[in-house]
Parts: sequence; C-alpha cells; structure tokens
Amino acid sequence: MRHIANKVSLAIILSTVMMGLILGTLVYLRSEALLRAQTEENLMHVLEREASIINGRFDNVKSISNVFRSIITETIDLNRAKNEPGYMMAYKNQIIPIVENMIATFESRSGWILFNSNVIPGTNTVSFTREDNKFLREEEYDVISAGYGSEDWWMNAILYGEFWTKPYYWEPWDSEIISYSIPIRMNGDVIAVTGAELFLDTFTEQLDSISFYESGKASLLTEDMKWIYLSDSNSYTIDDLWIKEHSSIIKSKPTGIEYGLEDKTRTVLAWTTLDNGWILMAHPTYKDMFSGLKVLFNLTLITMAMSIPVTIVIGLLLSKTITKRIAVLSDIAGNILDHEKLILLPVESTDEIGHLTEVFNQMQLNVRSTLSKLRLSESKYRSLIETSDHLIYTISLDRKFLMVNKAMEDFLGIERTDLIGQAFEVLFSKDKDQKFWSDSFNDVITSAVGITSISVVVLESGEEKRLSTTLTPIFDENDTIAMVMGTSTDITQIVEAEHEINRLLQKEKEDLSDRVDRKVVELNNAMQELMEAEKMASLGRLVAGVAHEINTPLGTAITAASFLEDTQHQLNAALESGTLSKSSFEHGIEVMNDAISSINRNLQKAATLVSSFKSISVNQSHDTLTTFSIKELIEVELVSLRHEYKRLQPRITIICSSELKLKSYPGAFTQILTNLIMNSLKHGFIDIEVPGLTIVVSDERDTVTIVYKDNGVGMRQDVLSHVFEPFFTTARGKGGSGLGLNIVYNMVTGLLKGKIICESDYLKGTTFTITVPKHL
Repeated sequence: MRHIANKVSLAIILSTVMMGLILGTLVYLRSEALLRAQTEENLMHVLEREASIINGRFDNVKSISNVFRSIITETIDLNRAKNEPGYMMAYKNQIIPIVENMIATFESRSGWILFNSNVIPGTNTVSFTREDNKFLREEEYDVISAGYGSEDWWMNAILYGEFWTKPYYWEPWDSEIISYSIPIRMNGDVIAVTGAELFLDTFTEQLDSISFYESGKASLLTEDMKWIYLSDSNSYTIDDLWIKEHSSIIKSKPTGIEYGLEDKTRTVLAWTTLDNGWILMAHPTYKDMFSGLKVLFNLTLITMAMSIPVTIVIGLLLSKTITKRIAVLSDIAGNILDHEKLILLPVESTDEIGHLTEVFNQMQLNVRSTLSKLRLSESKYRSLIETSDHLIYTISLDRKFLMVNKAMEDFLGIERTDLIGQAFEVLFSKDKDQKFWSDSFNDVITSAVGITSISVVVLESGEEKRLSTTLTPIFDENDTIAMVMGTSTDITQIVEAEHEINRLLQKEKEDLSDRVDRKVVELNNAMQELMEAEKMASLGRLVAGVAHEINTPLGTAITAASFLEDTQHQLNAALESGTLSKSSFEHGIEVMNDAISSINRNLQKAATLVSSFKSISVNQSHDTLTTFSIKELIEVELVSLRHEYKRLQPRITIICSSELKLKSYPGAFTQILTNLIMNSLKHGFIDIEVPGLTIVVSDERDTVTIVYKDNGVGMRQDVLSHVFEPFFTTARGKGGSGLGLNIVYNMVTGLLKGKIICESDYLKGTTFTITVPKHL
C-alpha cells in the first residue's frame, strides 16, 4: 500500500511541476504572438504613412495637370487659334501668369502645356520649372516637328487618357524625374498635352529620413521590380536575386511581410503598393525588429525556474492529503465484487475523494442489483429453453452436445445424459445429411456466420420427420467463438400441408385455364360479331351515300325529261294548229337538244357513281386480294362519305401518285379510311371553325406509308394511351361503341401485316401513320 502511495505522491509532484512548465510555456507563446503582431503592425503603420505621403505627391501632379486642362478648355477660342496667326501669342501671354500661379499654388517644381501643331499651327509651348520660387520658362518649339509626337508620354496619354513615364534623367534640368501627361481634347481633336513632373530627389530626402529600427531603411521599386531608390546607409544589402525570388509574392498582394535569410542573416521584408503601382519597402533585420522577444524569453525562463520549488512544495502537501484517503478506498475495492458482503463507507468530505467514496458505495449497490438480475435472467432462460417446443442444444467446438432441452429428449426418445458428449451428427439419420451438417458446422466456425437448412430424420419407430435446423455461433467476451447453438423445428406437418396446398392450387389452375380458354373463344366470337356489325354499319353509310349522291343527277335528268316533254307538246300543238313558224320550230329544237344533253350528262354521272359504289360495295363485301389504285380508292371513298361531312365542309387534301398500285385487300383499306374519317367527324372537329383533312401516301419501295392527319381537338395523353383498345370511347353516351379504331388497328396489323402509330396533342390535331407492304 505504501508503494502505491509513494507513486501517487511522485505523480502529483511531477504533475504539478509539469503543469507549471506548461503554463509558463503557454504564457510565453501567447506573449510572443502578441508582441510579434504588435511589432508587425507598427512596421506596417510607418510604411503606410510614408506611402500616403508619396501618393499625395502623385495626386498633386495629377491635380495640377487637370487644372491646366480645365484652364485651356474654358479659355481658348479654338477657331481663332487655328485660323488667326497672332491669336496664340496673345493667348499664351494671357495664360502664362495663371500657369506660374498654379505651379506655385500646388508647390510643384514644373508644369507645361504643349499644343499640337497639327491642330494649332506654330511653336506653341508653355513649359516652366521652379527653383527657389523663381520660374524658368523653356524655349518654345514645334512638338510634332521636334519628334515628341511619337514618344510614349505623348502617344500613351492620348491612347489611355493619362500616362506616367518610367524614371529618367532630364539633362536640361539635371535631374532624375518622372513625367505625368494627359490629353486636352476639344471638338474631337487633341489640341494639346499637358502635365508636370515629379523630381526623384524629393523621394530621396523623404526616404533617407525614414528609419525602421536600427538596421532598417526604406527602398522604392517600380511595378516591374526595378530599383528607384535604395538607401546607402542600410546595414545590410537586399540584392536583386533576393527580390527576384520574392517578386511573385510581392506582386500577388498589395501589402505584406515576408521573412527570409540573406547572407546568413534573418531578414524582414515589408512592402506596400503605391497608387501608381510602385512598391515601397522596409527591410530591417529580424534581430533588430524583434529584439523584445529575447528579453521576453529570458524573463520567462527566470519565472519558470523560480516557480519549480513552489510547485514541488504544493505537490507534497497535496500528495499527503490525497494518498491517505486513497488507501482507504483501495482496501474496500478488493471486496466490491463480493455480492455477499456489502460494506458502505462513510462520506467524510465533499471534495473529489468524497465523491469517489459515494461512487464506490453506489457501485457496490449496482453490482448486487446486476448479479441478482443475471441470476433471474439465467433462470428465465433455462425455463424458456426447457419449455420450448423446438429442439434446442449447444455444441462444443469439437462437435459434441454440451446441453440439450427436454423437447429434444422427447423427440429422439433418448435420455439427455446419453446425448451429452455425443457427436451432434447423430441427430440426422442419413449419411449424406450427417456429412452435410458436419461440413456446415465447420463453415460456421470458419466464417462466424449462421446457417439454416432442412433435413430428414428417421426415428427409431421408422417414422420420417423433417427438421429445419439452424446453427448459430456464440461468442465469448474476447469476440471468439466459444460454442455453437443449434435449434431444430419439426416442420413435417407444414411440408405436408404445403404439398396438399400445391396440389389443390395446380388443380384449381387447370380448371381456371379451361374456363379462361372458353371465355377467350366466347370473346373472340363476340368481337367477330361486333366487327361484322361495324362492317354492316359501314355498308349502311354506303347505301345512304348512294341514295344521296345518285338522287341529285337523277332528279336533274327527270326535270330535264319533263321539260323536254312539255316542249314537244307545245311544238305538236303549234304544228296541228298551223301556227308553227320556222323560228319557233328552230327554238324548240334548240331547247330540246339542251334538255337531251342535260339528261345524258346527269345519267352518265349517275352511271359513274353507281359503278364506283358497286366497286366499294364489292370491296367491303369480299376481302379479295386485288391490285388496285390507292388514290382512286381514296377519292371514291371520299365521294361515298360526302353526305357525312357535307355540313362541316372540311378542306380535304390528298397527296398521292395516280400510278401507285397496291396488291392487297381494298375492302380493308376502305374500312380503315371510313373509320378514320368518321372518327375525325365525330370526335375531332368539335368547335373547329375550319376543319381540315390531309391524306399523304408515300411509295417506299417495298412498303407504302399512309399519313392521315386532321386539325381537330386532338387527345390528351391519358386518352391517347388507350386509343386502340376495344370498347374504349369518350362518347359512350352519344352512340360510340369504342370499336372503330380497334378495328383499324386489327386490320392494319393483322390482315394487312403492317403497323400503325397514333400521335396527338391536345387542341393540336391527331395524326395516324400506317405502314403496310405494297404487295401481299
């Protein structure tokens, strides 16, 4: 016990010391991060402040240039400047004082306005520099003739609206400068370019005055990483290679700080981008910039060293208090699993040890309760197994019975004491079943997955039983198979019942098949009768058409014959009375000839109709394989149905070659056309102002395609999907039988050995496409 207490004491002391070290390290790391962030923020603040001053110088140059442009555009008379030679001299004298005043006002050192001699002829330039508040004006010159019109500062200002040059040396002023230029436009012409300069010596004075810690100075680069200024007083050198290696990072961010190594010295590079794209840099050494970190590190080490003795003393005091109480808890821990012996410790404090005592007491109570429940559960489990009607048993890994229940004992008629220890295959009588279950047992052990199968068992009485047996692996606390549990169920009666049910179902199936066959024959007969009825209805419509069509020419012929008879009587009467003149006779003969011609025409027309109707009647009455003209058949059929569509007067278009002949069943085609046309008349042309039918017949070598199309109301998709089904109609209460399109479908796909497709959109009409062989 003392050995454990010493370990606990040592652990407490080491933990306390370690906690102090960790806490000190965390404080140092946090302080270092704050100091580093503050130092970087101060560096960037100074850098951005100086960048703001430099940007102000650039803005100042832009401002004075824009003022010059405003002065010119508001004061110059462009027409006079172009056409009056003396105007520009007076105008320049007028604006020179203004230009000088603006240069002084903006504290600039230069300013200029260069007029375009291509627009305003002459040497018109106004250019000043200022030194010690004195203005020096450059000699005037012709900008274009002098060649300045082709230089970048002139051309790019016109092209882009403004332009900054790269730094360059200007000999007349003996200075390094950069120029800013903008165009002056009036009436679509560039009349001048104006601008001013920045003198780099102003940057030099400013940048020389900047100091970043002891070693850091400022530098200035162009946007393409070329040096503009690099202080000679830097304590170390930033060379071009170092800049080149970091150029991609510098260009990708407008501001930032990078750390690197230059000549074995840790360096810092901070930068910010100016408005014109130049880059202002600061580059102190890491040592100078973060000198405060070393002081912080030393202070942290001293503090941590001083805290170690204190933490050791605290650890000793804690260990003395805690280990004594832990020893008491350790004594009772050995008896906590003894459910026969219950020892509850008194709780003497509210600290962690007191809470641990409460937990120990509760643990003892929970253990007693759990063990009691386990004993009850085991009792219920044994009772369930013993009273179960199923055969339940456990098998050892060497395939021997470990336990069997009463149901198995009764089923086999063998005492369980005789069964336990025997190989479990004895349960099965046949050799093949014993081998199967032996192999299955091995598979269960190998795969750790249960298996179920049905086998035949022969009892000692010779009776055969069918058992459904399941083997399931049982795992121990290490997730290893400890044994196998088997359950077997006598399913003999169930199997026999299934066989009887199957026999009865097969008999019922055979009876049902006979009844279905009889109903199919009845339905086919009914369908044939309905189709014949539909064909007779079609013949009825044909007779009505014959009556209607023949009635007109016959009526006309009868009327003409009656008129002829009256004329003859008149001539006879005049002849008998002796009053017949030559002119009357000639007129009577002329009238009689007209009447005879009318009678002949109408009788011929009636004869033609009778011949056509006879052809249709023969086609519909006899399905004879015949060669016929499809166009003639369509035209004759339309004539026979004229009385049906006469009221609607649909526009009918037939596109078909007169030479196209088919060897097929004309009666079937007549029936198909009749049904399609009647379908359009009854269902399609509801509330259609101008109904129309189009029949297109195409010759495709071995087949013929007939496209029948109307512009009726069309069909919804739910109707379209049933359109060819027998007895399906949307006009059940209006005399529709639902067989018209079904007959069409059967004739096309059956008798004519073709195919038919129906396409329709609601309110957009319906199209039937029929494809049949040209020669059957």
